[in-house]
Amino acid sequence: MVALLDKAADRARDRTLAISLAALTAVLVVFAVFAANPVVTVSALVLMAGFGFGTVPGLQMRIMHFAQEAPTLASGSNIAAFNVGNALGAWLGGVGIGAGLGFTSPIWIGAILSGAGLLVILVAAKAAAQRPAPIAEAAAPAPLPAP
Repeated sequence: MVALLDKAADRARDRTLAISLAALTAVLVVFAVFAANPVVTVSALVLMAGFGFGTVPGLQMRIMHFAQEAPTLASGSNIAAFNVGNALGAWLGGVGIGAGLGFTSPIWIGAILSGAGLLVILVAAKAAAQRPAPIAEAAAPAPLPAP
């Protein structure tokens, strides 16, 4: 599944990210509702992993597209953001359980977070589409007049 999403991201990066995040959100909602069913649970875990990891190539491509001046910094920042997201998601899941919301609360929290990610990519894609084309800079600066 990840390879399929990787190829799709090559053709339509933002659309693939939006579809992946929408599918991930839907899978998490189904998982939370039917968590007591072992067949749904196993299926949801497989789909959750596929759609979750399937976002990585598109996100990496997106960050590299917009950070052409500093690709190493951008790539490192992207990986750092993944790690912050992992830590934040685990912490929020623990907060949900600790607040007495039940053992499915981390799944609901994950659905909310992936839904928020979907909204972010939709807004970002729209903003990028409306951004004017960069102005070409002159090949060489004009010479300074002699004093």
